[in-house]
Parts: sequence; structure tokens; C-alpha cells
Amino acid sequence: MNELEIGTVPAEEQCQQVGTADYDAISAKKECRIYKEYLQRLFPVPPTLEDEVSYRIKSSAHDFGNYYEVAIEFNSENSEAVEFAYNVEAKSPLRWDAKALEELRSLGLIECE
Repeated sequence: MNELEIGTVPAEEQCQQVGTADYDAISAKKECRIYKEYLQRLFPVPPTLEDEVSYRIKSSAHDFGNYYEVAIEFNSENSEAVEFAYNVEAKSPLRWDAKALEELRSLGLIECE
């Protein structure tokens, strides 16, 4: 399986920054879980690709601790799986949607506006 790293949160949103004084790994994982669920809502894996494509949260070592992000794994020998994964990467959202914002607020990960 190959993978594409999609990111920790939508590209124009703030996230937990590994290496900063207020970094919280548990909150970082929660942000990634919410982002993963958001991507799954926007880009559900078609039933025909369920064994070929999957979303996951991955941990990577960093000088300042573990870094978490959402990745999409795909079978590079299946052209539909490759196209699906690259489409998710290319069209991933820039901002949170209302459902994700609601969950982030309920978990205390962002301030109420």
C-alpha cells in the first residue's frame, strides 16, 4: 500500500504545533480524528474500493516529539484507488465545516466565536 499525507487539519486552520510550549499530543490526535472524519464525509470510500483505500492517522517521530497527521493509504496497482487518493489530496478542504467546528468546540479544542 502507498500513502499520501493529507495533513493534520484543513490547510488554512490552526493546529497543535509539535515543539511549541503548549503542544498537547492528545489534542493533536483529536484534531486529526475530526479531520479524518471530515474527509470521510467529503470523500467517502466507494464500496468497490473498500479493500483498496483507507484513511488513517499516522504518527511520525520529530525532534520535539511525535507528530500526528491524516494519511490516505491506497493500492498503487489499482488505477481507481490511485485516482481516488490523489483526488482527496488535491481537493482536501481549506477550512473546517460546521459539523467539525461543533465537535472541536465541544471538546474545547477551539474557542466559541
